[in-house]
Amino acid sequence: MDDRTKDPTLANQVADDEDKPADLSMDEAPIDEHSFDHILSKPIQAHGEELRELHWREPTGGDIEMAGNPVYLDFSGAAPSITFNEKKMANMMSRLCGVPPSSIRALTAKDWNAVAWKMFKFFTPPGA
Repeated sequence: MDDRTKDPTLANQVADDEDKPADLSMDEAPIDEHSFDHILSKPIQAHGEELRELHWREPTGGDIEMAGNPVYLDFSGAAPSITFNEKKMANMMSRLCGVPPSSIRALTAKDWNAVAWKMFKFFTPPGA
């Protein structure tokens, strides 16, 4: 039997923790084949450091719950179209690479768009 179930105060703590949204930082996220790096064309500041490269992990359902799904697919026309929700994409970028939103806002347009196109595969069905 788990010690948390023996002590009623710990059991309540476990139940409370289950109701809180998960905070998935880069340290906790597993590194796998679905993550990617991006070398920045212009360095940015994050956490008091100058960064020239950022690492993005694969999003989870919790990330989508917290930041929203940043990619919209429209199959109603002759050809499917892909649209990004910029605010949701920026929030997702911040979550997945572990930098503050202000650092994402400091990305060049070229870097922001390059990362968005690398990330869109996470939010589309296979083969889309």
